[in-house]
This record gives sequence, structure tokens and C-alpha cells, in this order.
Amino acid sequence: MSDPGTLYGDVRLNIKVSDAEGNTEYLFTVTDENGFRQVRCIACDLLIDGLDEIGFHKLNSQHQENLASGKWQLVGGWRPGAKKEEDKKNGQSADKEMSGDGKEEK
Repeated sequence: MSDPGTLYGDVRLNIKVSDAEGNTEYLFTVTDENGFRQVRCIACDLLIDGLDEIGFHKLNSQHQENLASGKWQLVGGWRPGAKKEEDKKNGQSADKEMSGDGKEEK
């Protein structure tokens, strides 16, 4: 099975969080119903209309407060630009970076 970022073409869908009990899950889950795609933010328990709205949602102060509250912890230290830094360390080409909206930039 492919990860959701690969399946839907958006690396932000691979962000994982864990709760106080140590249960780990994807921060965003996607459902396709009747030709309409919705994304659910686990930390906010909120439905987002489509992948394009994830960036706006992540900037929302309530989303940031929910992650900062300690109820959910980001797993793996994911952040935009991490792939570029890793590629530089490994001596690979780092001319592309993922922007905050999950799309590649030069």
C-alpha cells in the first residue's frame, strides 16, 4: 500500500502525529465521496474542503494551538524544506524543495 502523500500527490498528507497514549496516525486523512474530496485534520477534528485548503488550515491559529497544546505531537520532525536539507547532507541535488503547500519549488 502506498503512503497518502504518494497516493494523492501531496507530501503534507504524510505528516504523522501521536497522542498522549502514544498512538500514531496521519495528521490529515482523505476521503473521496461522490466525486468530492475532503480532508480531515485529526488535531482539530475538522473537515477541510480539498487538498488545496491544507496550507490555509495549517496557518490557522486554532490548528497551531491544537498542535502546541501537547495533546498531539508531530512524529519524525517533519517540516517544509527538510528534504532539501537531507539531500544536501547526502550530496544529492537539492535544487528542488517542497514548499509549504506541498508542491515542488526550484
